[in-house]
Amino acid sequence: AGTAAVSVLAIASVLTQPWIGRLRDAHRISDNKGTTAGLLLIATGVAL
Repeated sequence: AGTAAVSVLAIASVLTQPWIGRLRDAHRISDNKGTTAGLLLIATGVAL
């Protein structure tokens, strides 16, 4: 179960980080909001 959770987090990070990173690089989102949004998206994906 632990390995599966880590795998889900890794996949979620791979999918979320580039998207949030592009928003941050374009100055469309702040660092704090980007971090919060990324973590919320990952948490939502894990919950599903």
